[in-house]
Amino acid sequence: MKKYTREQYLQMIPQSAVRQCFIDAPGYNAAWDYCVTPEGKHYIPCCAEGTFPEYVKLYEYLPETNEMKLLFNLEDSITVYPRTIRPSKFHTSINPMPDGKLIMTTHTTASAPTHPCWMPEAYYTHMWEGFMGSNVIIYDPKTGKVEDLGIPVPRDTIYGAKYIAEKNCLFFITYTRGHAYLFNLDDRSVTDFGQCTEFGSYLIKEASDGNLYFSSRSGDLWRFNTSVMKPEFTGIEIPREDTPACRARNVMAYATTGADGRLYFTTHLGRHFFAYDPKTNTLQTLAYTVPEEMREDYPDAMVFGMVFDKYGKLWYTSHTNKLHLCCIDITDPNAKPQAFGLVGTEKRCHDCIENIFIRDDVLYMSDANHGPDAPGVVSVDLEEIRKNVDAPKIICQDEILYITRDNEFENFDLYDGDLAKDGKRIIEFNNQTKRDSAYLAANPFNFGKGKRFVCKLWKKVGLDGSQVYKVSYDASGNVLAYTENGKCVTSKDGEILKIEDCPKLTQPASAEIDFSKYTLPAHPGRQYLATASAYTKLSDGSYLVGTHDGMLALIKNGKVFSLGAVCNDGAVHDIAVTPDGKKAFGVAGDHDSIGVVFSFDIELGIEIGGCIYFMNGSSRERTGVSCEPCCVAVSPDGKRVAIGVRDNLGCVYEFEI
Repeated sequence: MKKYTREQYLQMIPQSAVRQCFIDAPGYNAAWDYCVTPEGKHYIPCCAEGTFPEYVKLYEYLPETNEMKLLFNLEDSITVYPRTIRPSKFHTSINPMPDGKLIMTTHTTASAPTHPCWMPEAYYTHMWEGFMGSNVIIYDPKTGKVEDLGIPVPRDTIYGAKYIAEKNCLFFITYTRGHAYLFNLDDRSVTDFGQCTEFGSYLIKEASDGNLYFSSRSGDLWRFNTSVMKPEFTGIEIPREDTPACRARNVMAYATTGADGRLYFTTHLGRHFFAYDPKTNTLQTLAYTVPEEMREDYPDAMVFGMVFDKYGKLWYTSHTNKLHLCCIDITDPNAKPQAFGLVGTEKRCHDCIENIFIRDDVLYMSDANHGPDAPGVVSVDLEEIRKNVDAPKIICQDEILYITRDNEFENFDLYDGDLAKDGKRIIEFNNQTKRDSAYLAANPFNFGKGKRFVCKLWKKVGLDGSQVYKVSYDASGNVLAYTENGKCVTSKDGEILKIEDCPKLTQPASAEIDFSKYTLPAHPGRQYLATASAYTKLSDGSYLVGTHDGMLALIKNGKVFSLGAVCNDGAVHDIAVTPDGKKAFGVAGDHDSIGVVFSFDIELGIEIGGCIYFMNGSSRERTGVSCEPCCVAVSPDGKRVAIGVRDNLGCVYEFEI
């Protein structure tokens, strides 16, 4: 098929099919949830992002009159310390309840008032300016009452949640630490199932078997088994394209159940549709998502939303230059996707969509992230689309189509107005986005400046007991990781070389010196924690000692020299010295925090390296995020550091230093 011309990329869907309604909320620009209840009520949040530190609002969209009705501003219903990062979103979490109420959870993508941009990881342990944690909110449409059930998990932010009516429980996943939780609304108990994704998984979809499905960031398919009420790894790894972007963002992003009972879905930056059969626990790779005529220019276009119509055809949007409305008969192995044009009207196309629904053959879609503009709802009459397939199409005149993220003008000869004038707000928004990116690049919160490798042990030695308690190097520079279930895993550059049975190693009965003779540094009032938790010997004969309260000290010639704290909470777990004895690396942090890697140099002192958190690793597994580092070793040549972690998803890492 002949590829699209630039004019074809700018053509709109038939305008007789389109209706739009936008929220009047200057400064707000996102809507990353959209719920249509069984009774036909439409609920959409109005969310803040970036350097706009505001609270989320909830609206009802009224399709009968094409109007938006403000239901509540969260700021009026909860108490948040004024310096903290704001609860600026409801993200993939609005759920209807049997009594007609809605349950939802807050999320954050907006900065604290004094921060230069959104920095949740950097301020994770900052009690005054960090994010306090996500609130569980219940809204009663009958009375207008907003009930705050509190913060079930401090500091972390909930990225996706699903209500289980039969158990009156809320299952959710957190963004930063990737933990799965169950919140029981009857007794308000919270169960932490541990890490089930690296980070940033949000979609939780009920399948035909009544279980809830989600994936890790890198594409491991999980279910929350509603019979036993706990998460399980299905054993299925979603196929990945061999591109850096896909390997880093292979998370299940949009899904819908077909008439055959299979769960159809796409990943964030994958190229294909997939179908999962819960009866047989099998996954099938289906058609390419991008229409052939666009594939050369946009091979990795994201899918936003997907839903079956009354004829069994799958409707979705493909994000090429912007959102193109597409349809495919996904059950036909020879079918190819058909594109109908850009979603929107001549002056306002659409950029991102959180969810889509079909009611009475009308497709309803949320609208988000159209530069700085407020979100809304767009509806498309599908019968109008079907009968006007060959009708002439107009060229979109939305200025956002003609201005790149780098503020370069493209195809401007097809734009009717003054692009520099009309697109001023888009240019300013893009500049702010670039400033935010520059801030984050200049202020990294994660450890590692060179190559980074992750070896996901839990996939090979089993989830239970995959946690690492000791790590070392052999003479060849291979990493040896010892797991709680009695395995010794040898790896190199993130790839496993061999797995051997190994009885759990015992720790030395006593240290080289008696640290109890010394008064080690302590936080005031916590002197009882000023006991040695880890140590190593340096080349000058001194001992570098860490404490159970995250403090570091040097002991030399019978004297203690305090170096201060290396973490905000928790103990120093392990310290390892380089072959020349002049530098040491350590790991520290509370098991409910995000962990920290630090180093000490005899000449330069302490450097806090940050947490283990990356999406651009050098190993086959691009994404590595763990929050419970517990052991460390330095390679024989002094060029690499290996770190073992005790997260539920047991891993071992290597970093070039």
